[in-house]
Amino acid sequence: AQRLNLLADLAISQADAAVVPNAGQRSTFPVALQQRIQVIADGVDDAALHPDPQAQLTLPEGPVLRPGDAVVTLVSRQLEPLRGLRQLLKAWPLVAAARPDARLVLVGGESGGYGIEPAAGADHLTDLLAALPNEVDRHRIHALGRMPYPQLVALLQCSACHVGLSY
Repeated sequence: AQRLNLLADLAISQADAAVVPNAGQRSTFPVALQQRIQVIADGVDDAALHPDPQAQLTLPEGPVLRPGDAVVTLVSRQLEPLRGLRQLLKAWPLVAAARPDARLVLVGGESGGYGIEPAAGADHLTDLLAALPNEVDRHRIHALGRMPYPQLVALLQCSACHVGLSY
């Protein structure tokens, strides 16, 4: 196990400071390294963003989301492969098969971003949705674009699984 942490140990021991955005991330390091790592929040207001059993969000198509619902979320400035969209949509058929009541809610812009240009469509989301197997119920996938902050907070409070993937 020590060999697996050699690079992190070397980097942290030579650094002037080692910082992670939350205690949960710090807890993934070995105890000896945890003692040298500071937790500094990355801009998320933990006092404002907390579970709320009364939260709800009505989707444009009509369904109302509430805490306890099988809701998977991805929030990014741009919905693109470099922010995890490709990986999530490749995994979605397995999630949807295991949880037929699950909804996938995507928040972010649909044009631009970093990396490669969309292969066939006008944007990555269109291409990746078109590549899904036919048996996947697309009515349970909701692309909301960008949304006002209060609605975003309500969405996250309803989310059972928030995905944050990046390269």
